Amino acid sequence: MKLPNLLTKRLYVDRINEMLLPVPVKRDKGKDAAKIGKAFRAHFLRKSEGY
Repeated sequence: MKLPNLLTKRLYVDRINEMLLPVPVKRDKGKDAAKIGKAFRAHFLRKSEGY
């Protein structure tokens, strides 16, 4: 699905996240895991490119 802008996309994703994980602690752990995974991938992509 194409969403018109980043704010709309963020609100849409947050709303789905709240429906799937209603407990804030579990939701925050999921967000933290996503941030760590993103940083991990970025680090190794830079490394593989010779940076």
